[in-house]
Amino acid sequence: MQALEYGFYEAGMTATWQKIHNQLAIENKFLGTDLQIMLQQLGWKIYYWNPDPSQNKIWDAEDEELHPLKPGRVWNPVWGGHAIRYSNIRNKQDELGRGIYDLYGPGVDDFKTLVGFGTKTPEALKAAPFFVGIAHAGYHVFPGRYGEVIEAHSKRKVDDVDNVEFSQFNPMGGGGPKWTELEKYRSGLIAVPYEL
Repeated sequence: MQALEYGFYEAGMTATWQKIHNQLAIENKFLGTDLQIMLQQLGWKIYYWNPDPSQNKIWDAEDEELHPLKPGRVWNPVWGGHAIRYSNIRNKQDELGRGIYDLYGPGVDDFKTLVGFGTKTPEALKAAPFFVGIAHAGYHVFPGRYGEVIEAHSKRKVDDVDNVEFSQFNPMGGGGPKWTELEKYRSGLIAVPYEL
């Protein structure tokens, strides 16, 4: 949020950023999907990312094994939901003809450019001077630049030397978004201020 605030300030759009921040603060909805919806309304493009969609069902099974449901629950927010989200994007369209990520997420402008890149950083993302990515439907949010992910870790102390990490966007090859022992980020959305 601070990186975006600074970026909007530098672009002379402080009032626009204040409107976005105020809207998100109404219900404390600082989720990545809510932020990306607002960025998309400003003309940002939303890209679906997934290094290997053929693995979606395997990844979903792993997520469910790592995070079993508690009694009375039907969904766990740390699950990737890779198969259903990929299917939605490919098969369901909103009124503008964009693929739908999920019921609450933004419409996806492009679901091909950042798909199937395996263990390499997608070339198209290396040209982006700034982007805002999410994984697990906004559970994990990360800014980035020129193909590099910038992550802060909420479970570490704010003054921990490893709190902020920089890595190439390459989740399957050991880069960002970085996995933890229990959370494996393998698909999501990236918002970019223009078309890649």
